[in-house]
Amino acid sequence: MVDTNEFDRFYNLKLKSKLEELEEKRKTTTSIHNFKTYRRILLLLLVLIIIDVTLINKKALPEPFIALVPISLVFTIFYPLVVLFKKGSNFTPINEEYKLRVIPELISFVNSNLRYEKEKGITQVEFNRTQLFDNASIFSSEDLITGEINGISYRMADVKAKRTHQYDVNSGVRNGTVTVFEGLYVIATNPKDLGPRLFIRYKGLGKVLADKVLDFFGEGVNQLLETNEPKGISIETANCDFNALYNVKCENEDSAKAIITPALISIMLTMNEKFNSKIDAAKLLQNPVNVFIQGNEVHIALFDTDVFDLNVFSSVIANNYTRKYYDFLSLSIELAETLK
Repeated sequence: MVDTNEFDRFYNLKLKSKLEELEEKRKTTTSIHNFKTYRRILLLLLVLIIIDVTLINKKALPEPFIALVPISLVFTIFYPLVVLFKKGSNFTPINEEYKLRVIPELISFVNSNLRYEKEKGITQVEFNRTQLFDNASIFSSEDLITGEINGISYRMADVKAKRTHQYDVNSGVRNGTVTVFEGLYVIATNPKDLGPRLFIRYKGLGKVLADKVLDFFGEGVNQLLETNEPKGISIETANCDFNALYNVKCENEDSAKAIITPALISIMLTMNEKFNSKIDAAKLLQNPVNVFIQGNEVHIALFDTDVFDLNVFSSVIANNYTRKYYDFLSLSIELAETLK
């Protein structure tokens, strides 16, 4: 992985001015479409409603003004939605500019052999066949990166995967959709056979997914959503920190122990530290890394880190999207390289 100083030089030379331009455009969009006008009109309507109600009680209000109360309610509900819609639609070109001007430059810095196609992604079949997560019935993928580095072929993309699910809420049973996975997904094809199936799954995966579920009416889900546990032999490593975070399931214990080297463990722990603001005593991560290995394929999945898309409500520069993106790509490549 390129050291911090080299990345900083690249950032200052190639990306900083572009990101500053995008940040100014983002600020302009948010300043034009904001809630200041809404608050002023809302305050005026409140005053008028108070006068309205007072005159109604005195039976001195002209009939046309009686409609002021329902009109005010409609305005209160729908105006914020209009603001959010306009803000989002005006921000879309800024996000597209980020993908066209910044992402390709960053990918080329990671490795000149990598290519970016924002409209393409990995397939639903590729995602489902590993059983690293539950099978997705609703699937989308974009922002595909492909290329070969040191004999290893890579396909990396942003993935959103869900499945239909029947769940219990406080008022009964409802049908809905449950997030299976959302984040960055890497498929690395190794020149050598790495052996039978091996799952390295974050222990709190059910908790991560359960936190994403909210009933349409705001009711919490009563049961913890447990994902389908892969079949196989459970093993532990000599690293206590790794064992605290991960369940390892395999078809061949000797093969698995040969693959899960100290180098692989170190990279996975480094990824967890970089992409999670804190790792608390309960070992609950919001952005856990998960790995599946079989034959010559390595699948690496990082939850909830969408660095392909900017956020209209967050600073382009302060959130350091490019650094997170660089770290994920370079560490994923480094992980795959350890298995070569």
